[in-house]
Amino acid sequence: MAIRAGYNSNIVATGRPFELGQFGISAGAAFYHKSGLFVDASGYWSNEYDPAYFLTVASVGYMKTGFKGWSWLVEYSRYFYNLSDQYASVSYTNNFTSTTLFEHKLLNLRFDYSLYTGEKTGHRFTPTVSLNFEKRNWRGIRKISLYPSVSTMFGIEQVRYFRPLFRNRLERIFRDNNNLPLYTEEFTNEFGIMNYAFNAPLSVFYKNWGFLMSYTYNIPRRLTYEETNLTNSGYLSFSVVRYFDVGTN
Repeated sequence: MAIRAGYNSNIVATGRPFELGQFGISAGAAFYHKSGLFVDASGYWSNEYDPAYFLTVASVGYMKTGFKGWSWLVEYSRYFYNLSDQYASVSYTNNFTSTTLFEHKLLNLRFDYSLYTGEKTGHRFTPTVSLNFEKRNWRGIRKISLYPSVSTMFGIEQVRYFRPLFRNRLERIFRDNNNLPLYTEEFTNEFGIMNYAFNAPLSVFYKNWGFLMSYTYNIPRRLTYEETNLTNSGYLSFSVVRYFDVGTN
């Protein structure tokens, strides 16, 4: 059983909210069974939203440690939004994620695939390369780890755009003077790089406590036809976890 609380300095670091797990203040609890099954519930607060408590996420999943450094994880998450703004638009309410992890000495290779569903459908493919520097059993501390990583997020996203109904300037003038529409709304599925992320997390495990401090810098990329305003940005995050052994023999 794990109970945690966390803080994040930037809730929307890439201009694409609710996609990279970046929120103001969070709290949650999880139960991990020895079979590999787990359940998790998390809540998120931010003064950028009204009401401040704006999201609850419930998850269920299964993890398995394989042979020769391989591990797997599958997870389903359901997002429950609590937004009073009648104009707020939430594209995704469900997330199916599959993770494959390979560890060899200092090198970690990870690949995540996520399927988002809701008002529209989105696919995310995220390969990550990281290094794991750790020291165990040092001055009462069970483990200290520093694992810098670099990841690239690829995505398939449904993008709305406006296709012009004129082929040249004369046609535009003609349609404009006769009150004819100049554009038509269309949708297309675009694939490409959506984000580069550089992450430097430091974790400390002391007895039944875990502490994580991390700095992440994101370089978002715009897909073809996408009109989202994206800017590079970095953020700090901090979390604390308390573990309880509630298992039985």
